[in-house]
Amino acid sequence: MLSCPEDPAVQGRLTECLETTLNKAQEPPKSKKVQHSNAKNVVLFEAISLIIHHDSSCDAVLVV
Repeated sequence: MLSCPEDPAVQGRLTECLETTLNKAQEPPKSKKVQHSNAKNVVLFEAISLIIHHDSSCDAVLVV
């Protein structure tokens, strides 16, 4: 399990990466291949999981 980053620069970069991931997940698929869709969903699932983990264990320091 990941610990909460204490460095504000790291927190900011993590927030930026998660925002980018969530924004790209809303874009229409570039490919109709099932593998592409599955990979995109896995990345999205992990990003959401990380947001939930940080929201519950970092006193809501990470806001996306």
